[in-house]
Amino acid sequence: MRRIARVTDTRTLICTILPKSCPNYSFNTFKLEKPIDSALYLANLNCIVTDYICRQKLGSANITWVFLKQIPVINMLSISEFIKDFICTCVLELIYTSYDLKPFAQDMGYEGEPFTWDEERRLLLKCEIDAVYAHLYEVTIDEFDYIMETFPIVKRRISKNTANSTQSG
Repeated sequence: MRRIARVTDTRTLICTILPKSCPNYSFNTFKLEKPIDSALYLANLNCIVTDYICRQKLGSANITWVFLKQIPVINMLSISEFIKDFICTCVLELIYTSYDLKPFAQDMGYEGEPFTWDEERRLLLKCEIDAVYAHLYEVTIDEFDYIMETFPIVKRRISKNTANSTQSG
């Protein structure tokens, strides 16, 4: 998890899965026992609804463990197996773009090659994860529209990509 966050950045809370390494001080790291739990937690922390909550709570440029413990996350036990599988499939494709993360992919049951980095595909996967978590958080369409208004750079990127897809399709 990136430790430094400014509300003026495109996104506030930025988390990922790292290969075995020794990250520098600007990262907070933690490990969950099951790779599937890691993927679900990662998706939850990176979704737009969670980011919006973080922006409302963040009082400084530092994301601390105390701050993170106050962020409401969806109980993994309340998510259906179908939704878990869907989220994990999206996360795997977003994360496994380099052989450095092959151990994670294998832990997730995937034996194939790393996924190709495709900006349009990545945006689609992120939007699908955001939609799933908006549903799990029980956010209405109007509330989600309001949340998106608070992320103008993200909203412009989605609008631009949607316009390009419509013109080319």
